[in-house]
Amino acid sequence: MATSEHIRLLSIDGGGLRGLSAIMVLKHIMAKINHDRADKLQPYEVFDLIGGTGVGGLIALMLGRLHMSLDKVEEAYIELLGKIFHSSEVVRKLSDHMSRDLDTSYEVAQEVQALSKVEAEFRTDPVKVWLNDLFRRMRWNRDGETELLKDPDLEVPCKTYVNPSAQIPSSSNANSLYSFLTAWHTGDISPQMLRTYRNAEYQQPEFHKLKMWEAACATVAAGPGFVPFRDEEDKHLPRHNYTKVPLQWNNPINLMFCEAQELWKDKKFLILSIGTGAAPKGKTDLEEAFHEAEKVADVFEHMIRHQHPYYRFNVEEEMDKIGLAELQEGPEIARAVDDYLSRLTVEPRLNEYVEAIMSEERMKGIVLKLSPIERYAAKRKLTKILQMP
Repeated sequence: MATSEHIRLLSIDGGGLRGLSAIMVLKHIMAKINHDRADKLQPYEVFDLIGGTGVGGLIALMLGRLHMSLDKVEEAYIELLGKIFHSSEVVRKLSDHMSRDLDTSYEVAQEVQALSKVEAEFRTDPVKVWLNDLFRRMRWNRDGETELLKDPDLEVPCKTYVNPSAQIPSSSNANSLYSFLTAWHTGDISPQMLRTYRNAEYQQPEFHKLKMWEAACATVAAGPGFVPFRDEEDKHLPRHNYTKVPLQWNNPINLMFCEAQELWKDKKFLILSIGTGAAPKGKTDLEEAFHEAEKVADVFEHMIRHQHPYYRFNVEEEMDKIGLAELQEGPEIARAVDDYLSRLTVEPRLNEYVEAIMSEERMKGIVLKLSPIERYAAKRKLTKILQMP
């Protein structure tokens, strides 16, 4: 977890196949942050709160709860694609879908369901298998079948509503951070936040026993085209049906901001939001989902522009021709991300965000050695950087 002038937030959109672009954007950012560092920082050491929807939720889970490096996250994500798209015939149909004009993703689901006779276009069962394999491969001394979403280092409830000046209690593990996944219950009017920590004001008791693989399946069910998921039966707890999240919640930035305000009252935030690209033209459902995510981002930026530094990066046009084959190969999407981040309208913002992080990290390293006057001057310089338009 970061300890700095600003509380650092990372929000990751849902986006199905194109989630790899979000991973690569974050890799660029971390590479710049670590450029001159001997001790390379990992995302869980940079951010205070990470949240996501759909595949963005999976990425948040891997970065925040499992403390994985971005290289490992990318490797695991590509492996998951292979498990979800489980047969060569399904892969062929899905690749064909990416290059054809179909009215809705439902039509593709119908085609694939006809092939498999059992499942729809995407499956959630492989997510459980994938997570268990990940636990074994990483040699964690934990059981992927029973590991809870809750981080055992973050068991103390956060009662910020009782004391307005209170913050999240310090963890016994200084490297712990707070992360959440969003999921959608059938019949709800807003998403459920599946947290790795306890928020006594909002968290329903039954979620305290939610297994990590259940949370992963629940957030994946929020993505366009994925089948619904129902958590395991427990005689003491109600069961929940998770399904596709409404389009306006594909970008979880508003949920994250409200959560952060509850956890860190009266604090300043340094906010990073990463999108997952744009849908191919003519793919109505996906196109609308990505458009809605950008609309949410625009409204949010207008709302907080004079209060908190906010940066959003979203590889749009470069991603609209990327299909399943390119996603699994990697180079095509890497080139798309490089092209986007080198734009004249994007690169200065990227460098500005990185400089804000690096300035705070440098200050953390020297602040104890400074005189009060020097400390004040350094703080003024950092504030000026973060207030740049």
